[in-house]
Amino acid sequence: MAAITSTLNGVAMPAIEQQFLHTPIENAADVITLSGEIYTDFVSQNNSWTFNYDSLTQAQYDALKDTYDSQFTMYEYPLLSIPFYSLDSVPVRMYINEKDIWDNCGSVQNVRITFREQYSAGSSPDYLELDNEELLSMETNGYLVL
Repeated sequence: MAAITSTLNGVAMPAIEQQFLHTPIENAADVITLSGEIYTDFVSQNNSWTFNYDSLTQAQYDALKDTYDSQFTMYEYPLLSIPFYSLDSVPVRMYINEKDIWDNCGSVQNVRITFREQYSAGSSPDYLELDNEELLSMETNGYLVL
């Protein structure tokens, strides 16, 4: 498998040369009516990407961990780009596994990083930027229509 390249907040990540998982995550619900019929409400589809690294240097791990920690200090999602999947600056929630130090040289082993897309494919997070009056003008019969 050829190495997959990616960037996180515009900074190149270590190349992925082993198992790389792309998982579609559907937001859908099967509904069974009282008459026994079934239908599905298809709402949206998001994606998740998991990067697996056998070994990273301490500096590589620290850079990734700093980005992970920044979600909680800066209150912003990191932006992930993966040219192989035509992704460009997609806001993602980042998860990282515990640190497994392999030797005294500072190598970090078995690193797994998962990114979950925060906005569904085809949707736009523009409603997050509306003010209260704009939101209220969208209200219909007690329900907010987005």
